[in-house]
Amino acid sequence: MTAWSDNRNHILDDIMRATFMAFFALLFGVSPGQFIMLIALSQFIQSWQHANLKVHLGPAKYLLISPMYHRMHHAVGYGHEAQGKPGVLGGCNFGILFPWWDMAFRIAIFPQEVYPTGVRNLTVSENIFTQQWQGIVRSVRELMPQSKRTWAMPIVLKRSFMVGLQQVMRSFGLALIGTMHPRMLWLSLRPFLIISVLWGCLIWLTWTPALEALSIFLTTSIFTSWIQEGLVWAGLENARAFIAPLFFVMLIIPLITISLLVLIAFSTVPAIVKNVIRQAHYQDLECKRGGGLFGSLVYTLWSALICLVLVMLTLPVWWIPPLFAVLPPLLWGWLTMRLMSYDVLAKHASTEERDLLLEKYRWSLLTMGIISGMLGAVPTFFWATSALALVLFPIVSFVALWIYSLIFVFAALWFSHFLLDALKELRQDELDKALTVQSRVVDMELPNHG
Repeated sequence: MTAWSDNRNHILDDIMRATFMAFFALLFGVSPGQFIMLIALSQFIQSWQHANLKVHLGPAKYLLISPMYHRMHHAVGYGHEAQGKPGVLGGCNFGILFPWWDMAFRIAIFPQEVYPTGVRNLTVSENIFTQQWQGIVRSVRELMPQSKRTWAMPIVLKRSFMVGLQQVMRSFGLALIGTMHPRMLWLSLRPFLIISVLWGCLIWLTWTPALEALSIFLTTSIFTSWIQEGLVWAGLENARAFIAPLFFVMLIIPLITISLLVLIAFSTVPAIVKNVIRQAHYQDLECKRGGGLFGSLVYTLWSALICLVLVMLTLPVWWIPPLFAVLPPLLWGWLTMRLMSYDVLAKHASTEERDLLLEKYRWSLLTMGIISGMLGAVPTFFWATSALALVLFPIVSFVALWIYSLIFVFAALWFSHFLLDALKELRQDELDKALTVQSRVVDMELPNHG
């Protein structure tokens, strides 16, 4: 550990961090001189934290990260591994300037001794360009299931992504056909009507005061005054009248979408699974009830809360090309994957079976979720960017909301066919293995009369 250790970063890490800091500096109105001063001060503190100094700041250690504190983040067996579990991702002392987040998540260690630093069993090339590639490969490797980690990471990634491709396409076709069934159309209308009534009443009651509050905030807040100044600078002073309604629509879209998806996952997916399980192909599936009503409710609300936080954190950059075409599908895809996977398997799979399937088909399920998210992003993009959508907001919002509902019902059918088929295949494989073992035992017990 030296004061220069902080400069040994991956180029992608530097690019993302610089972009993130520059964006929020512009958003908050930080002047170029102040920005340089903040960067210099931050870099000095971080270089000091990486210095080989036995300094822990005493009582002030809870206010600022010291060299001794941050050294634990680089300590062998502590910094990047779960304690007592070599090779298992974990770690401690992730803070950069302040230890508060580490303390909140109970991963803060305030050492009194000096520990050796480094990463266990890591070989790094001396070539700087090879180092960048090694960093990407290692990051992808850590995302892989433990049983599939090999040195040939591009091949592993390809195999992981291709697993279940035939089942994905088959279930996609079945879901596409099933969505046109009258019962599925009704199941898409029911949550749509409930959410429409609830949000329609809420918007009707809050539209005028919300626009007034947003107009005041956009005009007076130091965080958003740059928008008004930018419109004046661009000669678009008349466009300021549309800023408050546009912001209101931007804020309300994620909330409506998440609430609709949560309602469908919690109330409609079980009905869809019940309809799918009646088909002859799945009738012999035993119900092991690895998840219940309470577990589904907790899992749904927790996943929705995480997605909502991510939406709010990334919302300011949604309309920066190409992020407007990337972030919404990723967020809706991730949430769709989590909710659909749990609720589809809640009744018929055990907890162990669900974990095995989610690990085995992780990339296939994520791909399905992202595709569903991309389909769901189409009405989002039209709803929030079209001038006609602002003028005819009530009508357009209801139409877009029903499209959302129909897409989520299609996703539920897609995940149902895929996961139930995968569950049936998993149990058949386990049965074949058990029969094979039993036959070998019988063969060994039979006397040899030859």
